[in-house]
Amino acid sequence: MRHLTTIISLFVVIALLGLMTISLHERGFITPINYKQYSLVTTQKEDKLVTLLLTMGAKKENVQKISNGIKLAEQVTGVKPKMTVAIICSESEFNKNARSKKGYKGLMQTPVKTDYEEVDILYGAMIFKEKLAIANGDVLKGLALYKGGDNPEAWKEARKTMALYNKIQYEG
Repeated sequence: MRHLTTIISLFVVIALLGLMTISLHERGFITPINYKQYSLVTTQKEDKLVTLLLTMGAKKENVQKISNGIKLAEQVTGVKPKMTVAIICSESEFNKNARSKKGYKGLMQTPVKTDYEEVDILYGAMIFKEKLAIANGDVLKGLALYKGGDNPEAWKEARKTMALYNKIQYEG
């Protein structure tokens, strides 16, 4: 049953991405995806991301998938890699099997988790981007909404994540 739920979740995310891509393409916001641009060839920028992930506590065997997911999320949503790293670190401490008391799952503690870290990171980044839009670009408020809404605990967690992001931003 778990595998069926995962497969259905994956299809839902893929379908949503497909519909979003078609809609954005029809409106002239994006051009069709050129999959050759998603190369796994390592660049200096990617080396820095892998180093950052390892420094922050990501396990070596998961780093490449997490790095790929973060890069894909940036390309699709525009969410900066260091922000995504801060969210992942604060949500799950890079544990892809993390589960919250409220039932959120995975690296970015989303309602739906797949067996693909890259998809989960992209999904989490899409949720964060949506929350950021609701917050009219206010990053701290967007983080609070991502963390559970407009309540003291969510704001506390948002401030922690923002402090972590600032630390990464200025040290990395």
